[in-house]
Amino acid sequence: MSTKIRQSLFMGQLLCCYGGDQGAEDGLHPAACIVPSTVQDHRQPATSGYKARPPANTGPQLVIDTGGHKAQIRNVLFTPDGRRLFSVSDDKTIRVWDVASGKLLRTLRGQVGQGHEGKLFAGALSPDGKWLAVGGMIGTGTEYQDAIRLIALQGPANARVRLLKGHTNVIHALAFSPDGRRLLSGGGDNTARLWEVGSGPGDNRPIAVLRGHAGPIRAVAFSLDGKRLVTGSDDHTLRLWAPPGRGRTGARPVAELTGHTDDVSAAAFTPDGRYLLSGSWDRTLRLWDGWDGRFLKCYGSRYFGGSVPHTGRGNRGTSRQPDSAHGQRI
Repeated sequence: MSTKIRQSLFMGQLLCCYGGDQGAEDGLHPAACIVPSTVQDHRQPATSGYKARPPANTGPQLVIDTGGHKAQIRNVLFTPDGRRLFSVSDDKTIRVWDVASGKLLRTLRGQVGQGHEGKLFAGALSPDGKWLAVGGMIGTGTEYQDAIRLIALQGPANARVRLLKGHTNVIHALAFSPDGRRLLSGGGDNTARLWEVGSGPGDNRPIAVLRGHAGPIRAVAFSLDGKRLVTGSDDHTLRLWAPPGRGRTGARPVAELTGHTDDVSAAAFTPDGRYLLSGSWDRTLRLWDGWDGRFLKCYGSRYFGGSVPHTGRGNRGTSRQPDSAHGQRI
């Protein structure tokens, strides 16, 4: 891989910050890998106590210790220039860090109430770094309940720009399109919703609602060319979609991806869009074709301390494509 890259992979409570460089065998050199002292299921109460654990034989240096948070960290987001890092947490705060020095620059707080109200479960930065979208248990018992909050990062602290309303349960996942004009959200109402971020302040309703999952959606992503969307759910499946284009409303289902045996917690396309990688609480990573959803390969994850489950079918995954004429699975 000849292009330098920066990315973060968040799987459960595992936080790895990567900085790729030319000449690396796999194109990735971990800059920091932070894990909790006890790995927990996301469905259990979170604990603090993060410590650095480098992947074997790489010897990374800890760049940022996010010990300032008081609860589970849900998302980490690099700005496009790689100089700042945003961390989104259950402790109801968003913290902004200087990557070079590791110093905390700013703490953002939204509407905070008692108990779970104000917990943040999802975050996304627009590609130009101007907008931050966050979701979670926002506005419980108010007209703002289950809304997505958009923040202008150049404005005053906690500047509320827009509220995107439509979900009927908490927000678990967010992702901006590569051009920054659309936002994809996944919620506890078993739906994903597509929003036009660049529309006027009065247009706060989704342009498409993606239905079909039988459980909360905890992972969403766009391909780099914007021609594919993916959603991952507690129903152990992923779904591949074609987003609405000019003159067409609604997202078109492309394939249902099956094979995981527990909640799907992460999904990401490769930069060229050829492949899709998914992560699950079944302790596996699965590689799929990024265009049609065909299953390609299964990997075990040593970070969860488990082995790859073996079945009589050889850990195969499957994808089912809807028939274009009748909308039936084949």
